[in-house]
Amino acid sequence: MWLAKRPLGWVCALLFAVAPLLGEEPSDCSLPTLLVGVADDHGAVPANLTSVNFRVTHRGRPTGSLRAVYTEGPRRVIVLLDMSGSMRGPEAKRYPKWEIARAAARSLIASLPSSSAAELMTFTKSVEIQAPLSVDHRLAEAWLDNDAARQVASVKGPTAMYAAIEAAEKQLQPTQPGDAIYVVTDGGENASRVSGSKVEKSLLSSGVRLFAFLVISSGLKTIQEIDGTSELRVVVADSGGFMQTAWPKTVGPEQASTPGVSAYAWTSQLPSGSGLAFDDFTREQIQLHTNLLSHWISAFYLLSFQMPEGMSKPKHLDVTVIDSQGHARKDLTLAYSHAAPCAIAPTSH
Repeated sequence: MWLAKRPLGWVCALLFAVAPLLGEEPSDCSLPTLLVGVADDHGAVPANLTSVNFRVTHRGRPTGSLRAVYTEGPRRVIVLLDMSGSMRGPEAKRYPKWEIARAAARSLIASLPSSSAAELMTFTKSVEIQAPLSVDHRLAEAWLDNDAARQVASVKGPTAMYAAIEAAEKQLQPTQPGDAIYVVTDGGENASRVSGSKVEKSLLSSGVRLFAFLVISSGLKTIQEIDGTSELRVVVADSGGFMQTAWPKTVGPEQASTPGVSAYAWTSQLPSGSGLAFDDFTREQIQLHTNLLSHWISAFYLLSFQMPEGMSKPKHLDVTVIDSQGHARKDLTLAYSHAAPCAIAPTSH
């Protein structure tokens, strides 16, 4: 589950999840820990909040011994690029859908700090590692720029999206706080042997956040794309990530969004009836999105707290950022998982 306090500028939902600290767990659940994202209307993460600025309640009852730690640093990110046949798009002669998808993958990798490790994986029915997890991003960028990747003939086959996400999560074992997966896809799913709900549970257990870049093309979508898009939005939100959506003017937000899970979208500034375009406007929006995404992956707060007496399971939590008078701050957006695992509390705050 997730909770968003208020819309965040051009990104309407910034959703963050649970993450264990240092891979350790106490014998009881007295010190659960939440990974909480906080952002202002410009998408910046304020770094000056302390324990007194957070209020955590459990079914309306305040928790005790709250500790808040701001952390910003290098993270590990696996970029998953969908190369199934539907990523060609229905546009005649030109293939902007595939160009936009490839550009989104490359832009995030290029936007990551040099100290952050990135891995590039592509998937259809199976998964291939094109560039292993490394702080040297040149191999991944080179693959995305090579002639073979540019050729749309290589974009073919069925889609095993959830199997690919599962494989990416395994690449991150043992997990570290802040680990993330970024999937670039149209949401189609027709070949996985693992369900979305199972992948969601695994992500929640490991603390790995899933972010997505969804490319919606013009023309009729398959049942797999329609159903896959809706389910993917929920998995992304519950894992602690958020989804960015690109669609042409012929596909409106009311057709592409899921109730309760918002996503920012842009159009290609084309006349009605036109499809996607890989134009300067689209390139600028991709760059803006990935620059901010890189920062959001890197920076967040870790909240550790004691559960009220008699409450052993850290569920039904509510987190609020408050000012010096104890009033909820309306200039910030925060989101977090509905439940937190047991974890060792931070040693500094």
